[in-house]
Amino acid sequence: YPEVEAMIGLWAYNAPQCLEALKDADKLGQVKVFSLDEDPVVLDAIKDGYCEGVIVQEPYLFGYDAIRYLKKIGVDDKMPELGEDKNIPVPIRTILKDDVEEFRKNVDGRLAAGKAAKGAEVPADVPKFAFITNVADPFWSHAEAGCYVAGKEFGVAVEFHMNNAATPAGQNMIVENILNNGECKGIAISVLNPANQTEMINNAAEQVPVITCDSDAPDSKRLFFLGTDNYQTGRELGKLIKKSMPEGGKIMLYVGK
Repeated sequence: YPEVEAMIGLWAYNAPQCLEALKDADKLGQVKVFSLDEDPVVLDAIKDGYCEGVIVQEPYLFGYDAIRYLKKIGVDDKMPELGEDKNIPVPIRTILKDDVEEFRKNVDGRLAAGKAAKGAEVPADVPKFAFITNVADPFWSHAEAGCYVAGKEFGVAVEFHMNNAATPAGQNMIVENILNNGECKGIAISVLNPANQTEMINNAAEQVPVITCDSDAPDSKRLFFLGTDNYQTGRELGKLIKKSMPEGGKIMLYVGK
C-alpha cells in the first residue's frame, strides 16, 4: 500500500511495529504514525519526530482507584455515586513531543513509588483486597504500582495477581483460591472472557464486593466498571489525526486481537 500516508496503531504493540516496518521500507518520517497506549519505542519516536503523538490510558489509576474504592466499600461501607451504566471512567491524556519527557518522568516516578510501597511491611490485621489482571503484560505493572501505593495510603493490604495462564480458567482458579482463603474483603478483576465468566463473577459477588477494571462483564453482578471510555479515546485519537492531517489523507489502522 504505497499510497498510505499515515499508520495508526491501536494498543501498545502496534505502533512500534509500524515504525519498524517504515524503517525497513526506508519511509521513516515520510508516513505519519499515531499510537494508542504508550511504549518506550513510541515515546522515543515522538521525541525524535517520527511519531505524531499518543493517546495514553492511565493503568496506574486502574490499580490505585480500584483499591481506593474497594476500601471505601468494604471497610467504610460507602458506595461511590454511579450513573445508570454503573461505569466510572478513568481519564486519558494526549502526549505530544513537548510532553514526552515530563510524562516519562511521571511514569517512572509512579513505578518507583509502587515498588517501594510493595516492599513496605503491612500489619497482619489490616483489611486485604485483591486485583486480578486478564493476562501477564507490562501494561499491568503500572496498575500494580497504583495498587500498592493506594494500599499504603489507605492502610490496607494488597494481593496483586497476574493471570500468567492468560486463560479464563486461569482467572477462575485465582478467584477460587482467593475466596477459599477467605482473607480478601473485595476483588477487582479485568475480565478475560465476559460471556463465559459471568457466572464466576456472580458467585464471587455473593461473597465479597467485586468490581471490574479495564475489561467489563456488564451482565454480571459486579458493582461497577472502572476503566477507559474507548469511544471517547477513539474520538481523541481522531482529533489528533485531524490536527496533524487537516486536509485528510489515506490512513491505515492496526487493531490486533
